[in-house]
Amino acid sequence: MKPAIFSFLLFLGFGCAPQENPAADDTAAKEDPQENGVCGEEDPNPFLCNAPWNFAFTLPEELDVTDWEVDTDFWLPGYSVGHLLVLHDGTYRMTLTGNEQKKYLARSTDGLEWTIDPKPFLDISSYTSEAVQMDLAELYLPDGRYRLMIIGMTGMGEESASFILSAISEDGDHWDLEEGIRYEIPKEDGGISSVWSVMWSDLYQGYLAYYVADFWRVNNIRTAFSEDGFTFVPFTGEGVTPENRGDPCVTLDGKGGVRIFTVQFILTKEDGSEQVGVEGHFTVFRSDDWITLEDETDLTGFERFIDLDTYSDIFDPEVLRLPDGRVEMFFGNDAEGTMGLRRAFLKQ
Repeated sequence: MKPAIFSFLLFLGFGCAPQENPAADDTAAKEDPQENGVCGEEDPNPFLCNAPWNFAFTLPEELDVTDWEVDTDFWLPGYSVGHLLVLHDGTYRMTLTGNEQKKYLARSTDGLEWTIDPKPFLDISSYTSEAVQMDLAELYLPDGRYRLMIIGMTGMGEESASFILSAISEDGDHWDLEEGIRYEIPKEDGGISSVWSVMWSDLYQGYLAYYVADFWRVNNIRTAFSEDGFTFVPFTGEGVTPENRGDPCVTLDGKGGVRIFTVQFILTKEDGSEQVGVEGHFTVFRSDDWITLEDETDLTGFERFIDLDTYSDIFDPEVLRLPDGRVEMFFGNDAEGTMGLRRAFLKQ
């Protein structure tokens, strides 16, 4: 997500797609990504273990994920926040944010070529006001349906409130808003918040939602917990996150832990108060407990798209592993005032 000068912070929830149990054998997973889960007889959600998204959002621990090459032919101006959903049939959907925070749906059969529906796919008008931002995070349910978690924000300053709503779908194309609030973001989290990734965790036997609290302070990546993927409560675990990190995209490492891609924002001020520029670059952490972020590493290959003098920066990383083993990342880019979506491939 990119903090904008003289405006609200714009940020999302799935950042990375929700995921489940990783493949025990990477070679076998590549041969048949539809059957790559590790499901014991007592697994509480066997449906989640045998699904195509397990492979798509698992980056094996031994895979070096630091060096990327941007596909300069891929540029979608006017769209950002490309959050991915892998359907049961192995096809892909991407939720995009367009002008005025409208949400669009893109479809792909291979994860490479995309077609964008010209009309917004979700009507959120009943939940919006001039001070609302809507971001989405997808999660998968044991009954075969999909759920979108939607971040809503109302009001300004001390009068503001942040909460998470939801929409439900049986096919990934048609969505209906669900009644009620899934999670009310605590006031003490401060600032404008957004949900980014929601995923099932075997470690905690439930869903973890990663969201961003007050953007410019330490430990601003927070988590909420749910046993059923519907009602969320604040998670009791405490992580360690350096300041000014956002847009967490969570991927499994194949050994029970996760890797979390983030963007680090550098705020430049004049006279100690006036904001004059924001620059972001991508990093990746590892975490064995899904909460404590360790061994931060900078990602390379994005340097040409970062220029503080022209307010050009990058944000919203979204990582996807293709059936042939290639890894691509979709990310937002503000190129001298033109917001758009770009793509990069991992060098392997």
